[in-house]
Amino acid sequence: RLICRHHPLTRTAVLDIALVFMGHSNREISHRKMQSIKEQCLRLMLWLTTQGLSLAVISAVQNKLETGNSGSSEMDSALVRYFFTGILEIVRPPLSLAFVRALGGLMMKKPFADALQSKHFEDSKRGQIIRLIDLFEAATTGKVQKIVSWEEDESLLTMLKSMYCASKN
Repeated sequence: RLICRHHPLTRTAVLDIALVFMGHSNREISHRKMQSIKEQCLRLMLWLTTQGLSLAVISAVQNKLETGNSGSSEMDSALVRYFFTGILEIVRPPLSLAFVRALGGLMMKKPFADALQSKHFEDSKRGQIIRLIDLFEAATTGKVQKIVSWEEDESLLTMLKSMYCASKN
C-alpha cells in the first residue's frame, strides 16, 4: 500500500497481489491468522477502491465469488460481510452508472445476498443497504442518466429492492 500510494501505476499490480493472498491457504497457519490476512487484503482492496479502482476491485471480488468452487475458502460469508461493511462506509454520491451496475450486480450474486441477508449482518447495516439502493436509484433517474440508462438498470433496481428492501416495508 505504501508503494502504490505514491506510485498510482502500481495499483493494479497491488490489487493482483492482494487477490493472490486472498486465494492462499496454508494448513500450517491457524484459521484465525488466515482470516486476519484475508481481512488485511480486503482493507487494501477497499483502500484501492477509494483510489480510483472501484470497478476493478468490485470485478475482482465478483470473479473470486464466481470462480471459487463450493469448497473454496477464499471468501466466506464473514469476509463478504466485512468487505461490504467497508463498501458501505466509503461509498458517497454522486455514483456513476458503471459503479451502480457493478456493485448492484455483485449484490445480486447468491453468496453476497446470503451473507447480507443472514442474521449475522447487523440491522443498522441493513438500513445502510436501503439508503445505498436509494442512491442507486438517484444515480439512474437524473436527466442525463435517463438518456444513458438501460432497461436492465431498472430491472436491477427492482430486483435489489425486492431482495433487500422488502423486509423493511
